[in-house]
Amino acid sequence: MKVDRRRFLHLSLALIALALGFLSMARLIATKPKVKRRPPLTFLPGVKVLEVKLGPHRVVVKGEGTVRPLREVALVPEVAGKVVYVSPALRGGGIFAEGEVLLRIDPRNYLLNLTLAEAEVKEAESQVALLEEEAASAREEWCIQGGEGEPPPLLVKEPQLAAARARLEAAKARLKRARLDLERTVLRAPFAGRVVDKRVDLGQYVAPGQVLATLYSAEAVEVAVPLHEEKLAWIRVPGLTSDPPGSPARLKASLAGRELLWEGEVVRAEGKVDELTRTVKVVIEVKDPFAKRPPLLPGVFVQVEILGRRLEDVALLPRSALHRGETVWVLGEGDRICFCRVKVACFEGDQAVISSGLRDGERVVLSSLLSLIHI
Repeated sequence: MKVDRRRFLHLSLALIALALGFLSMARLIATKPKVKRRPPLTFLPGVKVLEVKLGPHRVVVKGEGTVRPLREVALVPEVAGKVVYVSPALRGGGIFAEGEVLLRIDPRNYLLNLTLAEAEVKEAESQVALLEEEAASAREEWCIQGGEGEPPPLLVKEPQLAAARARLEAAKARLKRARLDLERTVLRAPFAGRVVDKRVDLGQYVAPGQVLATLYSAEAVEVAVPLHEEKLAWIRVPGLTSDPPGSPARLKASLAGRELLWEGEVVRAEGKVDELTRTVKVVIEVKDPFAKRPPLLPGVFVQVEILGRRLEDVALLPRSALHRGETVWVLGEGDRICFCRVKVACFEGDQAVISSGLRDGERVVLSSLLSLIHI
């Protein structure tokens, strides 16, 4: 009996709890707030823009090359002999002036040859003088004896005189050669410059044609810059695209821990187009390269900027702002992006020179689609 009563009590409590739960749920549902509908949020992409500024611009054609001497020669003797003097300037990197004595060869043999040649000339001169006197006496005797007309050639020594005069001319030629050989024992600098390397020393025997040193001129250096054919239209190249003068140029190089700048000028182009790269080597000359310290030495690698034609009312844009060749994105009214076709005059490294298609003050989008962000 007690068990039935206990079960009834538990069942009653469970039913009451369920009823209270249903009532609470119904009250919550009846009193819940109504959700208001809102329009979806609009996310606008943030982009980087550049305001167009039209103005004049001078085209700069960039390139690079290696400095080389304007003139480079080998110091070569024309006579043989032992070296008896070497100038202190005749060493690697040595500086010399035009006409300076760089080397002397023992002149004693050539002095003896000169003395012998002078003696031969005097002997030949005396022989000619003697024959001339004999010829004059023979002609006078011919006249005294009543000879008619011109005397016979053999009588007046004409063949002997011709041979003697020929020997005299030969002796004079040998004398000139002896003097020239003596002069050639002294080797002088053909120009002011520097020594690249030296291959001779005091006491060494040298022969004609032997290379003793390599010299280059200090008056100027030059740089050959390979350029593609389309770049040549913007610069003045004497003998190729224009008459002299050529376009001015700037050369930059790093020497002794310093960034240095030199001024130069385009002077010519080399004689052919490279078959592999389809480029033309434009030669830039720099005068007085040793005026600065450190100087512009041959062998230095330089970056070159050639100043070309001047353009009016053009815009400069990053090359990355161009899409599909010659199209840019412009931020128009209502900050809407529209497409604008432009004309590219040329490219300068990472920049594009725009000659038409943009107005002053327009905003060009620089961001790409991959770089758009939500704000």
